[in-house]
Amino acid sequence: MRRFFRERLLTNRCIIVADGFYEWKKPEGYEHLVRGEKLPKGVKKIPYRIIMKNKQPFALAGLWRSIEVEEKKIVTTGIITTSPNDLMKPIHDRMPVILNDEDLQLWLNPEVKLFNELYNQLDPYPTHEMEAYIVSYAVNNSRDDTPACIESVE
Repeated sequence: MRRFFRERLLTNRCIIVADGFYEWKKPEGYEHLVRGEKLPKGVKKIPYRIIMKNKQPFALAGLWRSIEVEEKKIVTTGIITTSPNDLMKPIHDRMPVILNDEDLQLWLNPEVKLFNELYNQLDPYPTHEMEAYIVSYAVNNSRDDTPACIESVE
């Protein structure tokens, strides 16, 4: 385990609140491609939106750090990922760490400095509380801020 991650896990925890996240699934027949291998021209990954079944916002486990660049303080954050649960396995080989209410209390408590206790929070979220559905390719363009980015596509 990298020292950078270990140190940040003990001292620089944060959350990112979301009501969903996206992952892209390789189309049928291309599941064998490994990360970095490109799909043939004209073949696109399928965008999925993943949400909680209860439609409520949720907390993603994150880490932050502060750096100085040209005498300016910049704070950056990153979302921690883990292995996929059964819902995510057919879509992607990882998923963000989602914290339930109990985990959230521990995660945000700056007094907690026990590495194993924190690391144990990084398990995949329970499949039965989540759902995934295909969305429009509009989500692939950051200029598209329309309902099509969150609406289900059959």
